[in-house]
Amino acid sequence: MTRQKANTVGITYLSSTDSHSSKVAPELPRGGRRIDLGVRENKYDPLGTVKKFYAALSIADGDAAAALVIPEKRGVGPFNEQNIARYFGNMAMPLRLDGIRQLDANTIEVRYTYRVTESVCSAIATVRTEFILGNTLISGIKANC
Repeated sequence: MTRQKANTVGITYLSSTDSHSSKVAPELPRGGRRIDLGVRENKYDPLGTVKKFYAALSIADGDAAAALVIPEKRGVGPFNEQNIARYFGNMAMPLRLDGIRQLDANTIEVRYTYRVTESVCSAIATVRTEFILGNTLISGIKANC
């Protein structure tokens, strides 16, 4: 993932050369002022993150979709950037978001349709989110189609 792609999807990008610290120093330095490390922290936004994820799927943007998933699941199986792009890019009818609602603080229900071959799939997915390093990320998806 590049810093530009991370900014595009609204997540904080930290490279291996960036500070491993949090946004602010854990203790106040002399003078009582906080140190800004230049890392942007976003508000917790499960609904917004899930909307961005499904928007990325609808245009087969595997990089953007995977960037919205927790780091330990990125690049693996269904969250692999190339797998996402290949699967969603070869649909006869691209994924269309039909409805979305928040069930609780961390859970979003998504209704969508798509068609790979002959049959149209009308699916409902339950999407779990987490707040990690100032970013709302997807930790799991259970879909029925």
